[in-house]
Amino acid sequence: MHLSSDGQRGLLVMSNMLQTLDAGDGKPVGELQKLNIKIALASLSPNGQSVVLTTDDDGLRKGIDNRALDLRNPIRQPCADTLRHDGAVADIAIATSPPPIAYIAGDDGQLSSCRLDTGQPAVAPIQVASAAIQRLGLSTEGNTLLAASADGRISRWALPSLQALPDAPRGDWKDNSAATAFSPGATYVLRERREENAGWGVWRLSSGERIHDPVGSDPGSLVTGSAAVCFSPDGRWLLFGANDESAGEAKAPSVLWPLKRSESAVALGSGGPTFAPVAFSANSERFATVGENAPRVYDSPRPHRPRSCELDPRELQKTYGPAAMAFAPHSDDWIAWIHGRTVQYWQVGTGASAEERVAGDSQEDGFKVMVFTPDGKRLLIGTAKGRLLALTPPWEWAAEICRKLDKDLSPEEWRTWISPSLPYQAPCAPYKRPVARRHADATAIDSRTPPAK
Repeated sequence: MHLSSDGQRGLLVMSNMLQTLDAGDGKPVGELQKLNIKIALASLSPNGQSVVLTTDDDGLRKGIDNRALDLRNPIRQPCADTLRHDGAVADIAIATSPPPIAYIAGDDGQLSSCRLDTGQPAVAPIQVASAAIQRLGLSTEGNTLLAASADGRISRWALPSLQALPDAPRGDWKDNSAATAFSPGATYVLRERREENAGWGVWRLSSGERIHDPVGSDPGSLVTGSAAVCFSPDGRWLLFGANDESAGEAKAPSVLWPLKRSESAVALGSGGPTFAPVAFSANSERFATVGENAPRVYDSPRPHRPRSCELDPRELQKTYGPAAMAFAPHSDDWIAWIHGRTVQYWQVGTGASAEERVAGDSQEDGFKVMVFTPDGKRLLIGTAKGRLLALTPPWEWAAEICRKLDKDLSPEEWRTWISPSLPYQAPCAPYKRPVARRHADATAIDSRTPPAK
């Protein structure tokens, strides 16, 4: 049963049938709706006058008032019948060489694959390690996948066949580092040093030689215990996530650390959850940490006052902060993060926001990791039960709708089917042109991004 926000209407969903009910006496309102599609998800609009259906077919969504709107694609579970991880998804890497393939690493030490064009496995799953896989990395050429596991190994696999290659030379890093990060092109790896309380180090993967110590031997150093770390895409910076339990009363802040010794580290403050995630934009010009359960976005490389996402305090109290976050690949102005089974999006420049809540048990099968496809048209999410979901981000919502409609959306339809917080535009004209467009998505919402030609 689904209730409208005013509590007046209810919706009963049965496979391919719908019935609206009066929430007061439970009596039917209107006729039983029988559809020739199988319903995957359904939800009432805030006023209880229409329903959004997500189907298992081609993304058809209709209104109870029979306006027959074809709306944005549903949440998909690519490779749902073959993805069998005994535990959480630990990381996702996408190789773009045709066909595009997502490689999924699990806490069970298995590595599986999924073709994004067909939703079918590329090759059979393989057992990479006896311990959990912590991080995946791709070589610059995109023909080698690296998997760092909790037993200290960094295994290498030829793509797309997943044929085993010799392991990367072993450096003097801990077997079970708190966090691992590969540099762009997987030339270097950052892990915790083997010596007790020795901090972090960067190793050259071709030789196992330690080339840099971003943190010295001081056990009270700024990034002690950080469990989230990433390289900037330009390879100049390391970003460590805050850890509010790692250093007792001191609390370890997020830290921006230069890989050039001539520059100094910058402590960015604490206030986030334990093991707060971090992210860089694709152009390295912005990065994000966490504060008060929501992202703080900084301009790099010299951060000043951050931009904070101002969400409803009542919503923030429901979460323990983001489990992961990522900038959109086509724009450093959009960032997304996940918590529970919710995805939230924020446009930094305008303050506009949108969210998508996915049905399911957030305790048993919450969202763990996320990555955008390189074209920014899908967001892939790995869950605690080893599932892979594919969602459509908000800058694609208008494009998905307009490709199927013969008219522009009205302001009311925009608020209902897109988002009440995103500025209204009559966006359909650009999508009706019989010309291939790479990023028509951004023209509808983000005026900073010019349309592709």
